[in-house]
Amino acid sequence: MNIIDRFKKWFFREEKVGLISIGDMIKIPGREYYKNEPTKLNQIDIYKEEYYKILAKRKLISSKEISFDNLEKEFLMYTDLILNLCLNKEEDMRIMPQIRYINKRINLTKLHLCFNEINNMEDETIAKLIALEELLKGKRVPIINRQLLNEKINSLKIILLSFHNQKIAISIEIKNYLTILNNNGIEHKIDISLLSKIYRKVYDLAGDFILANTLNNINDLKVDHITKIALIEKELEIYTYLHKKDVDSIKKEIATLKNIPITHSNKEQLLNDIIHLEKKYAIFREYGRGIVTHDNLYELYKLKFDILTYDINLQEASPFLWKDGNELKYYEEIVSNLFERIVMGKNEYINDIYDDKSNKAIKEIAFYLKGNIPKIHHRDILNDKLRLALLLAFNTE
Repeated sequence: MNIIDRFKKWFFREEKVGLISIGDMIKIPGREYYKNEPTKLNQIDIYKEEYYKILAKRKLISSKEISFDNLEKEFLMYTDLILNLCLNKEEDMRIMPQIRYINKRINLTKLHLCFNEINNMEDETIAKLIALEELLKGKRVPIINRQLLNEKINSLKIILLSFHNQKIAISIEIKNYLTILNNNGIEHKIDISLLSKIYRKVYDLAGDFILANTLNNINDLKVDHITKIALIEKELEIYTYLHKKDVDSIKKEIATLKNIPITHSNKEQLLNDIIHLEKKYAIFREYGRGIVTHDNLYELYKLKFDILTYDINLQEASPFLWKDGNELKYYEEIVSNLFERIVMGKNEYINDIYDDKSNKAIKEIAFYLKGNIPKIHHRDILNDKLRLALLLAFNTE
């Protein structure tokens, strides 16, 4: 049973304590709780009439006709988002301190946003409970449906308890983040140009997945870049949570593209297709907590590598000359694997050279590919069109 299922098992069932359920032990305030908030009082009346129309039927109704599934699903989603924030608290120490500090500030802001969302759901739950309890105390609902009404009230109380407990957990995590931020010794003055660059990167990444109106509204807010980044990333995390199954379809699309022979006429289309899938993977890699694996990304970038190097001899320079970041690491791994196969004689197309004991030829090729240095720098091969072309030439018949 995973951690989400354990949350659901704990929060969304009636736990019995002797002969008294937890639901019976939770006291809900009356309408006076919102006496200074006319909008919420009006919402209580709307809920009340909505439930009355269902419960007033002259027959025993199904429990599914009054459902709180949306509240439960939202709670599980925010539980998952909060777990992501808690599990991603430890940053890669290779990242520059200023970026680590910015990331922690963004995560802290996202925790506050999650707290506000759960607080809103808690308010919604209280309003629904008040409406249901007023119906239970009145005489409008037929006796045949009163037992169902009482059961729904108790189940909603359990949901309310889950929101309360989650708010406590978030508050503790917020304090932990604040302690880390106050004790990490980093200068609190943030590089605005660096922050703007991070914001633009996140904004552009979200362009294909988040509604344009949502992004524009966030962009127009009179708030700092930390808050804007947190708002966009929260939307991206919700997207990945709701579209987890898309990863399987991405894998199938990559498998289909691998079976298409690369030609001069279809190279650009194949490259556009793979870049589109790369953007999707980037969303799930960044915000999906383990949904996308190293092997998934290696397969993606191996295909992109093959497309980019299809006509390497016709290109003026290496297509990887200006690549950086996570993508470059996979290209270096691909070159490393190719180098190993060729230099160590593990490639079927050069076995005959070994059979003829022409090791000198292989040594000279290895010497050239290594760049006349003791340690092999695969990035140097990636950046050198001639060495890269030679490496690829020995990988084909």
